[in-house]
Amino acid sequence: MSIEPGGKVETGKYFEPNEPAANGAPKSPEKIVSRTRHLLMQAVRRQLVSDVPLGCFLSGGIDSSIIAAAMRAAVGDGQRVLTFSIGFDDRRYDETRFAAAVAKHLGTEHRQFIVRPNAADDLPRLAPVFGEPFGDSSALPTHYLSRETRKFVKVALSGDGGDEMFGGYDRYRAMTLGQRVGALPKGVAMLAGAGKRLPGSHPKSPITRLKRFLATVNRPAGERYASYLQIFDQAGIGKLLNQDMNSEASQRIVSDRFEQLAQKFADAAAAMALDREIYLPEDLLTKVDRCSMLHALEVRSPFLDHELVHFAAGLPVQFLQRKRLLKEAFAGDLPPFVFRRKKMGFAVPIGRWFRGSLRSLLHDALMASDSFASSHFKMSEVERLIAEHQRGRDQSQRLYALLMLELWWRSAHA
Repeated sequence: MSIEPGGKVETGKYFEPNEPAANGAPKSPEKIVSRTRHLLMQAVRRQLVSDVPLGCFLSGGIDSSIIAAAMRAAVGDGQRVLTFSIGFDDRRYDETRFAAAVAKHLGTEHRQFIVRPNAADDLPRLAPVFGEPFGDSSALPTHYLSRETRKFVKVALSGDGGDEMFGGYDRYRAMTLGQRVGALPKGVAMLAGAGKRLPGSHPKSPITRLKRFLATVNRPAGERYASYLQIFDQAGIGKLLNQDMNSEASQRIVSDRFEQLAQKFADAAAAMALDREIYLPEDLLTKVDRCSMLHALEVRSPFLDHELVHFAAGLPVQFLQRKRLLKEAFAGDLPPFVFRRKKMGFAVPIGRWFRGSLRSLLHDALMASDSFASSHFKMSEVERLIAEHQRGRDQSQRLYALLMLELWWRSAHA
């Protein structure tokens, strides 16, 4: 934004995350791999400039492990590298054993924290930190990790952005597969019907992901990708609202922008481009910024270095699947299991907590006679979601979003 003489105000976009580097990508695969490594090492060196103690988040996944390895190489063997991880007593969400193995391999000074949180107290305190309703449950582990890390350092590097730059999410592969299936019109209807017959399951399970893919395979690419980002689908929103509202507006923002990007990129690359514009700044980076600064911890993301972002935006689509480039560029720096193991994501066992320690908070907050939910939603639908979850059909992400909306609203009207 600039203010000209006379009070004229002009606004403009100062950075375009989907603009390829001016000199383009190298021609040979070997040079592309080499360039990837060079740019990431350079980005880490830039982010290490600090006059206060500095460390690194480490989950044992590809992105954070690469940042830790680059940090180890940048500072040299004679200096300390501090790494930090958190875990939970549910092994589906606990990565501490992987983080510890990577830390041992790299020779870092590693600290891990097994969190047994009192989420019933933590969530009401966390809700107002964002200044708006924020429905990403990974805010909780980010809050805990930031809180514990700040006890030792004032700045931490993170692996945020690696998925969006180098194709780390399953939904990108789903877009490629959907593009291929879309060329088989007779098979599409059959597949969509098969998806309806699959059972509901845990949100992290392959069955749930397959069910979601099949349910949307016959829809336009933009609508299909928007559905992958939704917590409530359009039918679910319609059941929830107790008044006639345009529930499709948010989906159209995503689907329309996707279709614009798809004129320039293949479907998977368009999905990554959209995530760099919307998902990263509106969700992941907002989450990390608010949760870390709550504890006066500065978090830096080398994957979002401007040169690396422009480089990734110009890569040929065949290099943008399953983090191929990162695996090839850093295979010699890390244990092989880092590149072979299944992606876990950064989450908490919120579903189990809603059946246990958070059950009372969830019910009392949403079902109160003066709640936001009672004024704006069909309470029979809210009750149904709670009851289904208690019976074992996972509704954790939907319930978390409703709970955080409720807690934010209460804090804003206290």
